[in-house]
Amino acid sequence: LVSTASDLAKWDAALRAGRLLPKARLEAMWQPTRLNSGEAVPYGFGWALATEEGRRVAAHGGGRPGFSTFFLRYLDEKD
Repeated sequence: LVSTASDLAKWDAALRAGRLLPKARLEAMWQPTRLNSGEAVPYGFGWALATEEGRRVAAHGGGRPGFSTFFLRYLDEKD
C-alpha cells in the first residue's frame, strides 16, 4: 500500500464514521482473537491491540526497504 498522510487521514475518518464498514464489523475488528485453545491473543483483523495508560489502542506497522509506517488509533476517543 502506498499512500499519502492526507489520504490515510481521510481513510481513518471514513472508517471511524462508519462509512466503510458497519459498526458491528468495526467492533469485531477491535476485539482480541480467540484461538482454538480458548486463549485470547491481542490481534484483531490485522490490528495489534493493547491498552496504553488505560486507553484501548489498535496499531499496525510495516515497511519495505527505504519505507517505514506505523498507524495507531485510540479506539474510544473522538477526533
